[in-house]
Amino acid sequence: MLAEAINSVGAKAGDFVKIGIPEGTVTKASIVVYMVPALGLVGGATLGYCIARPIGFDINLLTLVGSIIGLGIAFTAVRLLSNTLSKRPSYRPEIIEIITPEKLAGN
Repeated sequence: MLAEAINSVGAKAGDFVKIGIPEGTVTKASIVVYMVPALGLVGGATLGYCIARPIGFDINLLTLVGSIIGLGIAFTAVRLLSNTLSKRPSYRPEIIEIITPEKLAGN
C-alpha cells in the first residue's frame, strides 16, 4: 500500500515500516464522512417538507428534491472539509517504526 506519511524515524525508500494514525483521528474522520451527509439528507428532506405544506406543492416531490439538494450540499461540504483537514499534521499518518528483516522473518 502506498501512502504519504510523516517520516519522523528517518525511513528510506524500500524500508518496511509501521504506520500509526493519531488517536481520535479515525473517529473524527468517520463523523465527517458519515454524519455530515446524513444530516444533509435529513435536513434537506425536512426543509422540502416544511416548504411544500404551506405553498400547496406535492409534499413527496418537494421532500425528494430537498433531500437531493441537501445531500449534494453535504457532499460538497465533506469534500471541502476533507481537503482542509488533510493538510493538518494530526490527520496524516506517521511512520512510527522501521521494521527490520529479523522482525519480518519472525512474523
